[in-house]
Amino acid sequence: MTDRALQRSVSTVLNAIYEQDFLNCSSGGRPGRGAHNALATLNEIISGKKVSWVLEADLKNFFGSLDHGWLLKFVEHRVGDPRIITLIRRWLKAGVMENGKLELTEVGTPQGGSISVLLSNIYLHYVLDLWFEKAVKPRLKGESYLIRYIDDFVVCFQYRADAIKFREALENRLTKFSLSIEPNKTRFVEFGRFSSKHAKKKGKKMETIYFLGFTHFCTRNRKGNFMVGRKTEKSRLKRSIRKITDKMREIRTAGSVGVWAANCAAFLPGG
Repeated sequence: MTDRALQRSVSTVLNAIYEQDFLNCSSGGRPGRGAHNALATLNEIISGKKVSWVLEADLKNFFGSLDHGWLLKFVEHRVGDPRIITLIRRWLKAGVMENGKLELTEVGTPQGGSISVLLSNIYLHYVLDLWFEKAVKPRLKGESYLIRYIDDFVVCFQYRADAIKFREALENRLTKFSLSIEPNKTRFVEFGRFSSKHAKKKGKKMETIYFLGFTHFCTRNRKGNFMVGRKTEKSRLKRSIRKITDKMREIRTAGSVGVWAANCAAFLPGG
């Protein structure tokens, strides 16, 4: 309990430092910036900007792959207090539980720690966000936008050539910092109001994109204007319905047991 309280205190201090550094493209694990902000930003960019291509990206075992050496360098770049650095180093070296056994590791964030998400945000702030904003965007021909929610992110592009160029650079960038892309969950999708017009002329069906548990698709509002539609992914919806069903069954069973216990108590001495 003491260690968790200490982690929360350090997180408060680090949040005060990094909130002035973190870019608007990142949400999640930040005060007042959650999944709704990321989804709203994605909708605004695709609906109002020159976007025709979207890269869905998924990082492979992100929380278990963070390099401790790089992470400490990132923190030391902004934090000069050696006591905080020592605490973070200690938490990183705490190890993880595997099959009931404690295993020390040189990578990954603290298991179940309240500071894990913040440290992950710091890592991707330097590895992805700043790199994209300062090094990538100036070299692209068209418009481009990054939307990240912790380790889940999408990148929107005006031109397909820019998207391909970024994908190649991204893999090299991630490898340098001991990260990698999950190939089965990473893909290019032609998406947006301009792509929608082209697809309609050619009689093609528009593809969908997946972000933060939702399927996003191109559609039109009642006035006939382009908009991004959104619906819950089928697999996630099924899991949610199953959880609700199980909970309702549990409640009904608990209610029956309660009634039975009350009836029995009426026949006991003193009932």
